[in-house]
Amino acid sequence: MSDIGPQPSDGELLVYLAALYAKQPTLGAEKIHKQLLEDNPSWRGKVGLKRVKQVRKDNGLLCTAAGAPASNISYPNELPSVLNVRSVYGSPGASNARAIPPNDFATIENLLNLRAAQGSEAFLAQNSMHTAALKAGRPYGAGWYAVLQDGEEEYVHEKVVWVNTAAKEEDVRAIQAAVTMLERGKAEALLGNIAGVYLVFKGVWSALQEMDEVKQGNVKVTERSLAKQLKNEYGIDVMPFMREAERNPSSPAGRQLTALIMSMVSSNLTSR
Repeated sequence: MSDIGPQPSDGELLVYLAALYAKQPTLGAEKIHKQLLEDNPSWRGKVGLKRVKQVRKDNGLLCTAAGAPASNISYPNELPSVLNVRSVYGSPGASNARAIPPNDFATIENLLNLRAAQGSEAFLAQNSMHTAALKAGRPYGAGWYAVLQDGEEEYVHEKVVWVNTAAKEEDVRAIQAAVTMLERGKAEALLGNIAGVYLVFKGVWSALQEMDEVKQGNVKVTERSLAKQLKNEYGIDVMPFMREAERNPSSPAGRQLTALIMSMVSSNLTSR
């Protein structure tokens, strides 16, 4: 039993439980609690089964026997999102913002293409890295991200750290969930949804911590340097949102994150 380190916030617990729910939506509370402690040894003695059940119940992370979500969450209509939650284009909240029907995939695709073409210099550089890698026969496609080391600003193949967000996953469903989390996050971020930037940040940061090069100190990427890179790429500073969402899931940031994750889970279950 570990008593080192602070107790995880409800926000941190929600992020973990939502990600696990996306991979294994029919898993029972006891098995979830066991898996949580295996994946997060420092949480032993700090997160009990009762708390896991309560966070799941409060955030609609419950399933029927058939695996369909039993959530009664109503997603705020003003939150920009690609699926299931109304989206906006123009600047989010601006007077020229227009609603996109949740299943108008043609409009969404056109918008994404437009936003991608008109992206920041840093975003275009990120895209160019992937394009060049694929042309060279390197498998840096969906689920991968080119990360700048601390202090670096130039997107050059020899300098960036290629991060595979699904590297630690073993079964096909878990790999697909990790890849979907990153790619959906990128699409949401392009549309101005800060919750999407958060998903990109968490997916990349978690994968970085599992890399031998990082553990051995041969690669240096800090939370702040990664957040700065994503701000340059998507125009959004994720750090204040992350602090608020993880500290208080009932805050506006917490609700926005929950809405996005649950729409992803719902889409994933529906497609099975």
